[in-house]
Amino acid sequence: MNAASEFGTVKGIIGGLHGSTEYGVLEGMRLIAACHCTVHKEEIAERFPGVFKGVGAGWSIDLGGSGD
Repeated sequence: MNAASEFGTVKGIIGGLHGSTEYGVLEGMRLIAACHCTVHKEEIAERFPGVFKGVGAGWSIDLGGSGD
C-alpha cells in the first residue's frame, strides 16, 4: 500500500491479503476484492460490507477507466 500510494490515491485492492490484520489501510477504499489466500476474509467482509467482494477463479470486473 505504501508503494502504491506514491503514485496517487489508492482506491481499491484486488488480490490476496494473506494474514494481514492492518485493517486501517483499507479505510476509504471503494473496492476490497479479497481472494483465496486472505486469512481474515470474513472479518474484512464484516468491517467493510459496502465495498468487500469475495473473488476467485473466473471473477471479472470492469474498472471503466473513468479516472475519478
